[in-house]
Amino acid sequence: MQIWDLKPGVRVQIRRPFIDLDGQCIEPGERVVAQHDHFAYDNGHTLVFADGTRLRLAGVEPGHDALLDDPSEVYWRVVSHSDTWT
Repeated sequence: MQIWDLKPGVRVQIRRPFIDLDGQCIEPGERVVAQHDHFAYDNGHTLVFADGTRLRLAGVEPGHDALLDDPSEVYWRVVSHSDTWT
């Protein structure tokens, strides 16, 4: 799974805890993506989930590469897609 798969309306399962750019521990569980913003300067991504959780990741941050591009779905996987986004 790639970070780009997390569009608004997608239900994602976070499979193991990780620390985001702000030092926040993101715990396992299922969440629905409400918003996904990209900041090209640092390959940064801000995700806001329907429950209000906000997380930030950046390609320039050591260790975040595995979260941004996770083909083995170690950290997260898409559970379902919304029919409402295009």
